[in-house]
Amino acid sequence: MNRLFKIIVVLLAFPVLALGQEEEVVEHKEIDRTFSGQTIINAQSVDLMPKTKGFGMMIQHRFGTITPDKQAILQFLGFDLPANIRFGFSYTFCKWFQMDIGRTKAAKMYDLGGKFRIMKQTTDNHMPISISAYANIAINSDEFPKVSDREFFSDSITPFKYRFEHRMNYSLQFMVARKFGDIASVQLSPILTYRNLAPAYGSNLAFSIPISGRFKVSKKSSILFEYAPVIVGRQPSNHLDPFSIGYEIATVGHVFQIVFSTTNEIMENRLYSEPTQRYDKGYFLLGFNIMRSIWIRPKKKKQ
Repeated sequence: MNRLFKIIVVLLAFPVLALGQEEEVVEHKEIDRTFSGQTIINAQSVDLMPKTKGFGMMIQHRFGTITPDKQAILQFLGFDLPANIRFGFSYTFCKWFQMDIGRTKAAKMYDLGGKFRIMKQTTDNHMPISISAYANIAINSDEFPKVSDREFFSDSITPFKYRFEHRMNYSLQFMVARKFGDIASVQLSPILTYRNLAPAYGSNLAFSIPISGRFKVSKKSSILFEYAPVIVGRQPSNHLDPFSIGYEIATVGHVFQIVFSTTNEIMENRLYSEPTQRYDKGYFLLGFNIMRSIWIRPKKKKQ
């Protein structure tokens, strides 16, 4: 009787034990890459560098404004006009943290940023979205324009004088994205920026929610879009929200984008605070982004 009882207990417990073992070995595989690079067009993407202990180099370039008249041809689609450019470098310390450093021509701005991976989408939808955070601090190294003795701080009493802290700018953003198979990716990127020095009647604080996406048209090429409604810090009059479209070619370790944009600003600290081109009247800009990844081979263990 005791032997029969033991056999019944084992038979009843076996499915439970098997189920527990099965749950232990289940692996939720993460998707490869939501986007091809660390930026979509202007906005940061949810992705970090694809491998740890790797270097990344980025060149972002915006030519001069293309006008809706014969000057567009005379200025060769803005190529002859003053341009804005940023050189950036990245390094991944681990799979969830990446550090960036860069220098932008506009305002002669130096910036330092860090991107943190919070969670990543899995192929079985156990985690349906990817979330990352990006924080950035930038310093304006350009000479300040001269001010008259009749300029005052916002209290209209204290005479205005430049201070070092007026050079500082900050931004914080969260990227929430989802990849739909191998065809499309969509991202929402709430971003908060603050500049210590704002022009008269301008806002120190800006809050925007860029909406970005990628649609693959071939194995290596994609169409990109980006629209950034500004919620706080809109221009005092005739405000236009910045938007961009682009064509991307991506290979292993290399991404090239041709960009049509409504602003020549590149840094988040200025992108959502400065006026855009009057694209409602036919003004826009051409540009490009180049991203290159370099990975370090791990050292072979000595035998």
